[in-house]
Amino acid sequence: MTTTMPRESAMRFAEGGTGSVTEIPAPSAGDPSPDQASSYRRATLSLVALTTSIFLTFMTIGLPLPIIPLYVGHVLLLGNVVVGLSSRAFSIRTRIPDRSLSGC
Repeated sequence: MTTTMPRESAMRFAEGGTGSVTEIPAPSAGDPSPDQASSYRRATLSLVALTTSIFLTFMTIGLPLPIIPLYVGHVLLLGNVVVGLSSRAFSIRTRIPDRSLSGC
């Protein structure tokens, strides 16, 4: 069982003893230093830029997926087999760059 000593008795013990007690300041919960704040800001901006670019990339690839079958079936007036093949061909085409860049 540990007992805690009040600060005054610790100071009296240090004055009367052979050693001295060095008080270590507790870290303050205040604002971060300017260097830390700018570092956090740069990291946040980098993360936002990366997230936005990934979102736009997925939108660029994903938006044509529902349009291709409609265009092939209704505008070009081709059959269901060709609509399915065109959808599958576009789906495979979107995966090729991903696999070559990821090393799979």
